[in-house]
Amino acid sequence: MENIAQTKLVDNRCEELRIAVNKFHKEHPEIWNLFLKFAFEKIDSGHKYYGAKSVMERVRWETPAGGTAPKVNNNYVSFYSRRFAEMFPQHLNFFHTRTQTSELSPPKYKPDAPRGGW
Repeated sequence: MENIAQTKLVDNRCEELRIAVNKFHKEHPEIWNLFLKFAFEKIDSGHKYYGAKSVMERVRWETPAGGTAPKVNNNYVSFYSRRFAEMFPQHLNFFHTRTQTSELSPPKYKPDAPRGGW
């Protein structure tokens, strides 16, 4: 993951991840489209609840491996499930979500911290 905090100061890890996932989403809208497709397949087949991680694993399975194929960070899955709930409130509880503990964590990347080297 690119060092997001170096380009924009953030207060916590959640903000840092949100910036990264939004950037990823803009660069790879096909991932969101597949996420929607597979989530609605489950809804249409009668599932009342399902795991966002399972949907994302299916997305990974259906996208080409290696080369220029996008690599979906596991930290992004919760953002995809929350976006789904916001866009489709009739399926608000299809994906169970937990409190994002990253809101309580400091950013992983700090612009003033020394990087690498000896």
